[in-house]
Amino acid sequence: LFRSAAVSLAVRVVMVRHGASVDAIYMETTCRMDALALGSAGACLVRIPSMGEYVKARLPAIGVATCCMFLAGIPLTGVYNYSTASCETYGYSILAWSCGVFVTGVAMTDGARPSWISAALRWRVLRSCGKYSYAMYVFHEMLHKLFVQPWLTSHFGAQPTLHVVFEASVAILLASYGLAVVSFYGLERRFLDLKRLVRPYGQDAEPAHSRS
Repeated sequence: LFRSAAVSLAVRVVMVRHGASVDAIYMETTCRMDALALGSAGACLVRIPSMGEYVKARLPAIGVATCCMFLAGIPLTGVYNYSTASCETYGYSILAWSCGVFVTGVAMTDGARPSWISAALRWRVLRSCGKYSYAMYVFHEMLHKLFVQPWLTSHFGAQPTLHVVFEASVAILLASYGLAVVSFYGLERRFLDLKRLVRPYGQDAEPAHSRS
């Protein structure tokens, strides 16, 4: 997982040096594998007790070091401005690490030391958005590029006012959520049901003829 994160950083460096577009570096899966890999590593720490206990004992120090790294990255990347080379390279890695530590830390300490952060993350609205988050991620950019951006440009020009942008963002959020719900129950859940065929390492999947 950590090698995947390192490869992702190296790919971004090469793409920046060769003049790749900001959008390509921001959206290409290979360029953002560090976030996916570190998220997967966090899930492993939560689910594997031997690894989790080792990290949990060092979590305060890891958290402090991560906060310092995140704060140091603010001036170095222009407040994590994704159009700068510094953010496109190591800035994305800092954000991936910081988010991974935050989510993993909350998940690992939730049962032992509930906090206002874990309580906030249990808010029904956020949990619902988390449930449909992948489809929301897929739909929001499509809605923006195909509908909202052309409409804003035709009605308000290249520089719409802040309140118009805010209202458009809320509209995209709500529309993305609605489409995501339809997508989840119409498509995604059918694939999620296939997880019953998967068993932990060392155990055989349930034979098809044994299922009713």
